[in-house]
Amino acid sequence: MAIAIAAVGLGPRARWLRWQLTRSPAAESIVLITIDTLRMDHLGAYGSRSVPTPNLDRLAAEGTLFAQAISPVPLTLPSHTSMMTGLYPFEHGVLQNGVYRLPERAEPLAERLASAGYQTGAFVGSFILSARFGLKQGFATYDAPFDHRPGSLKVAERTAEAVITAARRWLAGVGAAPFFLWVHVYDPHAPFRPPGAFAARFAANPYGGEIAYVDAALGPLLEELRGRPRPPVIVVAGDHGESLGEHGEDHHGFFIYDSVMRVPLIVWGPHVFPGGGRHEGQVGLIDLFPTILEVAAVPVPAAQHAVSLVPALFGRSLAARPQLLETPMPTAQFDAAALSAMRTEDWKLIESPERELYQLAGDRGEERNVAALQREIATVMAARLQSARAAATGPEPRELQVQVDPELQQALESLGYVGTRPSERRDETVRKDAKEVVHLLHETKEGKQAYAARDYAKAIGHFDRVIQECPTARSALMLKGRAAVAMKQYEVALSAFEGLVKAFPDEAPGHYNAGVALLVLQRSAAAVRALERSLELDATAVQTVYTLGVAHLAAGDAASAKRFLGDYLRLAPQGEDAAAARRVLGELAAAHVGAPGS
Repeated sequence: MAIAIAAVGLGPRARWLRWQLTRSPAAESIVLITIDTLRMDHLGAYGSRSVPTPNLDRLAAEGTLFAQAISPVPLTLPSHTSMMTGLYPFEHGVLQNGVYRLPERAEPLAERLASAGYQTGAFVGSFILSARFGLKQGFATYDAPFDHRPGSLKVAERTAEAVITAARRWLAGVGAAPFFLWVHVYDPHAPFRPPGAFAARFAANPYGGEIAYVDAALGPLLEELRGRPRPPVIVVAGDHGESLGEHGEDHHGFFIYDSVMRVPLIVWGPHVFPGGGRHEGQVGLIDLFPTILEVAAVPVPAAQHAVSLVPALFGRSLAARPQLLETPMPTAQFDAAALSAMRTEDWKLIESPERELYQLAGDRGEERNVAALQREIATVMAARLQSARAAATGPEPRELQVQVDPELQQALESLGYVGTRPSERRDETVRKDAKEVVHLLHETKEGKQAYAARDYAKAIGHFDRVIQECPTARSALMLKGRAAVAMKQYEVALSAFEGLVKAFPDEAPGHYNAGVALLVLQRSAAAVRALERSLELDATAVQTVYTLGVAHLAAGDAASAKRFLGDYLRLAPQGEDAAAARRVLGELAAAHVGAPGS
């Protein structure tokens, strides 16, 4: 067990060396709390006066606050994967939400801690971190009740209170061995709907209301952890921030400016570290991996970019290092150029068709692009960025892709995402600059809002304007098709879904939705072909199995209908269409239709 260090009479280096020399091999328990979509400047500890966050502020006052913590990517799954592996997305290969899975060979944080005898538990608030995407590795308990089973998707997120209640229940049962607990809360994520009294109190600032709610919900957990005979070390981090309209972006994922990349990071453990400190130097979320391993007295693997922050917890400075940033979303959403960046404490270079360079000290809002005035600095940083990315030896992202079936598509859309992959790689200079198409984000948002309000004609108008400028805009194509279905304009719907098939021929959702539209239009043979292609691309999609049974029945092939409906019932006996499948099979049996034993 690590020995607490009295700060009196010892400088930062002496305190750190003494900790290194006097700690025993026994490890500290550790709690990692990640708060989704949390802007740094919305916490009192970072200077906010508009949102009350007393519990997190107290943690910062008693622990160490990192003033310049940088996320590598403004997307939930890739960012958390970086925290759990110490790797950048271009190294671990999980580039986007919903369509990539961390491979089994990755040996993430929980797996290493479990091998060292830790009790491990994870409690997450969003389907985006479902066990199916690979972060479950090493967790004996991975509490994710929205993990969908075939034929049923009950919920895609849960409140902070629900997550924390489940985590506290697990804590009550931990034994004497050290534990690693990961708690992920999703509430600050859009759409902003703070619960109960927070909604009225923050009617003019619902994003701030969700942050205030999360802070209040964390209070009982933090008090319980403080009150344990040997409190755990607590790490609190945001995975990324929120633009809130800056640079034309309402939410996050599209750009990599500091409004979404500079995040809160607090480490608490006054029984281990001196506490009450503030580290001004730049660090990265990737650094949590070696930091937690060192606190746990678990061997830290060699890493190219990540370093342990333990010296900083004793007040020591760290060697200045650049942080690397990226987002593939301009490509995935509107076929614009993906973005990558290098950030130092003084400068930030963003590689795009129109290169951007910002001098951060005098331009925190990143509003004055000085790339043309500081060509030498921009050129050197661009070369370093290119070299670092070229040296990556991680897996090819296509090896890690998961199939986006209709159910997964529905879950992602309920959280405001569309299951997207970058287009085939080509020279990024031939793509549009993300700044040229950012207005399409707003147009898409307006369309989604109209769709949610069931003003389908208005929604289609917005989506048509997006599609006219970007014929491969997946979200606009999909939702235009669904809006047209709601209006019973099936030819319009089919045109939109065929646009999806043309843009993404190797992805199942376009074929599936086109097949459904063809079925409604009584083009049964074409519907069967589209649905068969969808099932070829994703053999696990049980809804496609059921719909194929219906399509075969409409086409007059009763034997095939019986086979697919029977397969559906075996795969999803309690699925939402199970009763209908049984009824049809019963009618076919009564009519003695189909070959014996089919």
